[in-house]
Amino acid sequence: MLVCLNVMRIINELTASAIVYGLDELGLKATVGNTHLGVEDFDNRMVNYFVEEFKKKNKVDIGGNTKALRRIRSACERAKRTLSFAFDTIIELDALYQGIDLYSSLSRSKFEELNMELFRECMETVDKCLIDTKKNRSCIHDVVLIGSSSRIPKVQKLLQEFFRDKDLCKSINPDEAVAYGTTVQAALLSEDFKKAPELVLLDFTPLSLGVGRMRDKMSVVIPRNTTIPAKMTKRYMTAEDYVTSFQIDVYEGERTRATDNNLLVGFIFLVFLVFRMVIISIDADEILNVSS
Repeated sequence: MLVCLNVMRIINELTASAIVYGLDELGLKATVGNTHLGVEDFDNRMVNYFVEEFKKKNKVDIGGNTKALRRIRSACERAKRTLSFAFDTIIELDALYQGIDLYSSLSRSKFEELNMELFRECMETVDKCLIDTKKNRSCIHDVVLIGSSSRIPKVQKLLQEFFRDKDLCKSINPDEAVAYGTTVQAALLSEDFKKAPELVLLDFTPLSLGVGRMRDKMSVVIPRNTTIPAKMTKRYMTAEDYVTSFQIDVYEGERTRATDNNLLVGFIFLVFLVFRMVIISIDADEILNVSS
């Protein structure tokens, strides 16, 4: 069966999930994220733990065996989900390496111990977001959980403590919030849906956009949390006179070093003057345009 989709607009996940709880006008105040922290980091801590445990018990290092690591990672992902509602679980893998089995238990407390540093980084990110909005915790009405990692009990507990025992919103499946919000936005844009809610959506850039400068420095052109569509210009000077061309690499992220951010695209521009302007624009669909 052939299905044709009419793509009317592209929105990011944060905006889509926020639409679920939007009123007449939805304007996101700030977004903060850690592009170097994700679900895989929790899994990596667990995988490393079991690799070391297997090594201690059997005097065999499986750190370089791709197949064994893949099996352990799959088991860790299942265990992580189980520990969201259970206090302990069993990791059992037959003939993991050279006919040796892996059989071990993992408690929720051990899982939290392995990942406590990462949980604290999550809370630091929440704190940075509040700082950007220039609001204190008492001004927050609702705390909405989105994404599978929000099911981790320790994450929920730390969030509740951070917001001074405020109840967390769990009225919608965290795995479905993005799809639900996207559906609402599609209804708003479609003429076929007459009962769609009245909602004005003000989208934004979740990460800063800029170019790499000399000594690997990130020069921000469009700061994060800028309402889109947006178009900004920045003037740069070539390092030497009479060069005929130079390359501009466009990054997204908040790190000081350009190469620590996500490289989007690179361009080679012809130079006719000493000073050149770099123009970066992003439309309502978050489509990036770069010119000089």
